Amino acid sequence: MTITRLPRYEPPAPQEDSLTAEESAERAEVLAQAARTGRSAAEWMRALPLAPGDWVAGPLADAVEAAMSMLDPDDRDDVDGYGQSGVSESVRETLGGLIYCLADTSPQLSPQQQAALVAVVSCVRDIPRALANDPQAVIYGGELTTLCTVIEYAIKEHD
Repeated sequence: MTITRLPRYEPPAPQEDSLTAEESAERAEVLAQAARTGRSAAEWMRALPLAPGDWVAGPLADAVEAAMSMLDPDDRDDVDGYGQSGVSESVRETLGGLIYCLADTSPQLSPQQQAALVAVVSCVRDIPRALANDPQAVIYGGELTTLCTVIEYAIKEHD
């Protein structure tokens, strides 16, 4: 019996992402819209009827604005789809903190404002992961635009 070694599997070399001028312009516009949405959401959060110095109107609003303005579709791991899409760990941690302080805002915010706040922060918290998993679908498939529309609707309807 002869043992034959099979050739070692080599994954295909990653292809460079080269965008056409049209794709590059679309990408820039979608990311600019996300940044505008983040600024609007942060302004809405800062205007909520909360006590001066409240965490939601301060650090959390800052994190929403920062996350939406630092999105980077190139910050991804092609092996397992996990990446941060340009959003720093400290910003991600701040976004994840809403659940722990929501009860403290209950006396100051209406249920509609609380629901809008949860919708905004949830969308912003999950956008980087979605972008890292499938930047093509998120940017060119309309997913980021849809999530920006959800955020804009939430803050518009619950001023």
